[in-house]
Amino acid sequence: MDLEQRYIEASRFDIDDWFRDKITGLSFNARQELIYDIASVVEYLPVSNGWSQEVYGVIYSIDKFYVLEYLKQNEEVPLIVDIEFVECDEYLDAIIDNKTIKSYYNVERTHNPNTQRTAEESS
Repeated sequence: MDLEQRYIEASRFDIDDWFRDKITGLSFNARQELIYDIASVVEYLPVSNGWSQEVYGVIYSIDKFYVLEYLKQNEEVPLIVDIEFVECDEYLDAIIDNKTIKSYYNVERTHNPNTQRTAEESS
């Protein structure tokens, strides 16, 4: 019996072995939260051809702050290269510099009419 293929989604980003190796020690839920956060904003991260960049985040389920190193170039799938766990002070500096996943997520929500919250959602 042949099964019909119903859905294929193009990869939003690739991950490097360094990144994969570092997150294997995290719980399944923490890894899932991390990947979801990256997927939520990866298309809104800035492009810098030939240069790696950093974005900061928090895995709330385990209260860990991190910095991701990534490559995002024109017309290429973004690559998540590495992750380092950082102290709260470094994350707070990133908030001031608008270099957090949350800041990119908020920009995306603010500028994309398809993701605007309705009055009911805001309550």
